[in-house]
Amino acid sequence: MKNTINHKEFFTIERLEDGFDCMRLHSVSRQAIDAWFAWISEIVRNWDPVIPYRVLYDLTDNAVSYTGYMRVQALKVNEMRPEVKGRIAIYMRRDANATIVSLVGRVRSKSPRPFRVFYNKDEALTWLRELKPPSNAAPQQPDQHAKGDDTR
Repeated sequence: MKNTINHKEFFTIERLEDGFDCMRLHSVSRQAIDAWFAWISEIVRNWDPVIPYRVLYDLTDNAVSYTGYMRVQALKVNEMRPEVKGRIAIYMRRDANATIVSLVGRVRSKSPRPFRVFYNKDEALTWLRELKPPSNAAPQQPDQHAKGDDTR
């Protein structure tokens, strides 16, 4: 892992060598979800549509569960910039929340950025790596979408 940014108690972002982020959520408070999705929205707004957007959301922290508010915010981001294609891997504990998220993912499989739930991080990373950027695309650099951790 190349670059880690800590956003207080809310979430951590690790920039992987493959050019995508692993975001680990540490809280499901409204403030944490707002900060998380503000960060994601900024990334998607500024993403080069030639490069597939690939991200791993790690929801394995014991303090984290899938909430209705999280779902609403995720749908808002997912509707942004349909020209930005990609994949979203959601790494979760095997529980009822994961089953619900998996069902939502199947219903939304036609999304420009479909997501899948994984119970194994290596399997999630393998799935993300299967979607490769075009060979002539310049890699998206962390500083192209990161503004530091001033307010996030």
